[in-house]
Formats: sequence, structure tokens, C-alpha cells
Amino acid sequence: MVVQDVMTSPVVSVLPSENYQSALRLMQSHHVHHLPVIDNNGRLCGIIAERDMLQAASAYMNTIAEVELVMRRDVVTVSPTTPAADAARVILSRRIGCLPVTDGRGQVVGIVTEGDLLAAMLELMGIPRSTFREEEVGNQNL
Repeated sequence: MVVQDVMTSPVVSVLPSENYQSALRLMQSHHVHHLPVIDNNGRLCGIIAERDMLQAASAYMNTIAEVELVMRRDVVTVSPTTPAADAARVILSRRIGCLPVTDGRGQVVGIVTEGDLLAAMLELMGIPRSTFREEEVGNQNL
């Protein structure tokens, strides 16, 4: 199994010039916790996590700060053909929540998250994806 089999695509992304408040609204409306930051050519230039947004909210409370000020620039990426197990190892060893997936030109083609990898594991165990929704699991004590 390779990253392309488990990644989310197309990916929701943001430009570095957008303000962090609009990026946070984008995260909330799409129910995501990470946004790749791309330039006008679609190449990755950073990533912003929900926790970065919360820190920005306190640091830039009454100002309009651009994503570029709060994004992380040292982004680890994988390619679509990277083994999914290798992606999982990187996420665990670096204690990060996701890896942007880029092609040979640096274009963002997807994102692989902890949730994507857990869903793939459940599917390998024979548990259908249709049973992954929270309302079906509920607040069961497992």
C-alpha cells in the first residue's frame, strides 16, 4: 500500500497572503486540522495547523495577520508512491499530524493524515469505511 491509496485528495489549501482568520474559517468549514500553504503556482511553501491558528489568535488578537507569519516552513513531505508504512513512521517519529503529498515538481497533490492511516488500517482489518462515522460509533465505552 502506498500513500496515494490512503491520502486525501484534492487537498484544501491556502495562500500565504491570506489572513489567518480566513484560513481558520476554511479549516472549520472543511473539518480539517491542517492546511498546506501553496504559492500561486501550486507549490508547497509551508503548512499551518489548527494549533498554530490558536497561537496566532492570541498573538495577533486585534490585527489581521497573514498566514505567512504563522505557517511552518520546514515541512516534511512524501510522494504518492511512498509506502504508507513509511509515511506512518515519519508521522509517529516526528510527532506530526500530517504529511503533504507532492509530485516531482513540488505541486501539492494530496495530504496524508493520522486519520487517513487509521482508516486504512481499519480497512485492512476488514472493517468497512461506512462504519467510521462518529454518529455510528457514538460514545461507546470500548
